[in-house]
Amino acid sequence: MADVTKEEAKKESKKTLEKSTEKKKKSKGTKKVQKKNNRSSKKRKCEEIEVLDLNDSQFDGKDITTNQTKSRWRRIIIGIIVFIVLGVVIVRGIHYYQNYKQEQNIYYKNVSEKFLEFYADYKKEIPKEDITIKEVEAIEPQIKKISYTDKKDEMLEKTKRLKNYLNVKERIDNCFSEDILKSSITGSEIEKINKELDKLSNTYQSLLKEKLEKMNTQYQNIENLRNEVTNLFTDDTRTVVKNEVTRDHYNRVVEMLKTVVQEDIVSSERRVLDKVLDELLSRESESIKRRGEEISSSWIRLNVSYISQNMNRVLNGSEVVSLLMGLKYKGYLSDMDVWAYANLVPKSSDPFSGFTNSIFSLEPKDVPHWIAPNALASFGRSSSGNSNIYDTTGESLDALDHEVEMGNPVVIYLTTNVKAPSKWVEGAPKNIHSYLLVGYNSKTGEQMLIDPWTANNGETRLTLSNAKVQNIYNATGKRSVVIK
Repeated sequence: MADVTKEEAKKESKKTLEKSTEKKKKSKGTKKVQKKNNRSSKKRKCEEIEVLDLNDSQFDGKDITTNQTKSRWRRIIIGIIVFIVLGVVIVRGIHYYQNYKQEQNIYYKNVSEKFLEFYADYKKEIPKEDITIKEVEAIEPQIKKISYTDKKDEMLEKTKRLKNYLNVKERIDNCFSEDILKSSITGSEIEKINKELDKLSNTYQSLLKEKLEKMNTQYQNIENLRNEVTNLFTDDTRTVVKNEVTRDHYNRVVEMLKTVVQEDIVSSERRVLDKVLDELLSRESESIKRRGEEISSSWIRLNVSYISQNMNRVLNGSEVVSLLMGLKYKGYLSDMDVWAYANLVPKSSDPFSGFTNSIFSLEPKDVPHWIAPNALASFGRSSSGNSNIYDTTGESLDALDHEVEMGNPVVIYLTTNVKAPSKWVEGAPKNIHSYLLVGYNSKTGEQMLIDPWTANNGETRLTLSNAKVQNIYNATGKRSVVIK
């Protein structure tokens, strides 16, 4: 038993020596005083070990056992103390964590509720109208203090999206003044806003859709107006109006002014359009002048001397008076008096043989007083000696115009005041009346007629449209007599 004890003592001595050596290595970098003390300590321990090695027989077994027991108890006591301390630390840590977690829950709830106040709907997707970027930015530092990473990141992401929306909304709002797009806004600015809008969520885009459409529409109306006004000129300087611009082009652009609500732009473009109008008026005036000259030069007129039937008391017989004017123009019956000539006309109950009813009186009023073209042509030939007087009934109005062009006046059967034919009696409308066709215009197609019935205003030469004359001429049977 003593040998075993001695053996344990040796092992203990060796362990002590090894620990001392290790301690020496660890303390190698310390101060010189510490090194000296360590070396002294090492020396003493080494001496003790040598003494133990040289005097194994001197150890008493009882002392060794006592020392070991004390050492074990020390270790047990130290372990208990460490365990107690560790337990206290753990308990305190758990208590601290629970308090921290509770505080964080309350903090997160408060921040979350404050953040959700930015929204107007129960789903918390639609921001309030009056929310500002500053208010959102003010809550960001509070969100960053939240310890729950996932919740913090989620709220920060929502904050980012909300700020992007408010930024685009603010940029759009700044483009307007009382719902009218500012005139200074450029196309590039609107393009940037549209690109930023595309980055927003569908919900945010829908909230800005109406305002954005209004912005785009108003800007496009401005651009369309400016482009159309510029297109009236030869170049972008808007100096020279294009030759092909007409009043219709001008009027169409003027209508576009109504699509623009920016008064300053409307006023500016209207001033430019006024220049266009001045140019058009100048051109139209020149065109009218040229057209007047062209129309005047396009007239073919026969200089026939006028004879009034009613002033010479021949109240009927416009055919006879017109015939006499034509004959005198051609050089026949130059000294013939209209009253005397009216007395020479053969009378008959048949208008195709002679003058029917009274040539001088308006009575009876319910029947026509007239002579048909064949009988009139025959009377003209026999009374004047001019054999070139023909009944041209059935000829077109163009054919009669050609006769005028050849210098031949034409007695044409129409109606009083060139009105629609009234009740037909004895082969003619009751309001039948004859004129002398003495001219026409190849440019306008107008017809020039001499009315033997002198009106109150003294107007005896009528200028009528081709359509009007042709309509009545056709309606009364295309009756006429040409005097060559």
